[in-house]
Amino acid sequence: MVNKNTYLIAGIITLTLVIISLYVGYNVEVNTYNQLHDQMLENSMEGESYLLLTNFLEDKEIHGNNDNMTDTCKILKSMLDKQSAETSSLYNQVYRLETSTIISDKKKYNLLRKQYFLANFRLYLSYKSYIEKCGANNDNLQLILFFYTAEEECPDCIVQGRVLDTLRQNCKNVRVFAFPTDVNMNLLDVMKMSYKIDRDPTVIIDNKDVIFEGLTSYAQIRRYINVCK
Repeated sequence: MVNKNTYLIAGIITLTLVIISLYVGYNVEVNTYNQLHDQMLENSMEGESYLLLTNFLEDKEIHGNNDNMTDTCKILKSMLDKQSAETSSLYNQVYRLETSTIISDKKKYNLLRKQYFLANFRLYLSYKSYIEKCGANNDNLQLILFFYTAEEECPDCIVQGRVLDTLRQNCKNVRVFAFPTDVNMNLLDVMKMSYKIDRDPTVIIDNKDVIFEGLTSYAQIRRYINVCK
């Protein structure tokens, strides 16, 4: 017959292991939040640097010189591509945090997610500004806006995202900027009103003023893309 003390010891060991597991998990989550916060701050500084540089160049009227313009556009493009890679990395980390852990601090997570949306929108505006300033030097970039549902299940949104991922892989000069329509954020509300978004998913090809509502095939979107190399 098993002694009662054996059950007691087993219970204490189990409880200790659970506490240790929760403690380790909490610390991993805290460290992840801190790392993401630092990366968001660095990304924000990169974005501010880009905007300040473009303002400086305008003040110096460098754009009036074709030789300087070409060199300037190369610098701006390099900065934007770096920001684009960093912003994509931030999205992947935020998504992994959402799907792979039990989030203990929803407020902190939502704040990080909103910071990412701001960074993505700032990058979108920077690319638009770059295309306007650099004209023929812009490598024929094409911008796409993708609106989707984040808080509720949306199978079509998931499929649409995969379609756009394939498009990005096949067309290196395409830039896709994804924004949720159901996250409480003034910026997103204004975007929805500006583009009259009332269905998810919605895909907008920016410089073509083409709007696709509902799940849209690769072939349909590809017809309006002219930057694939």
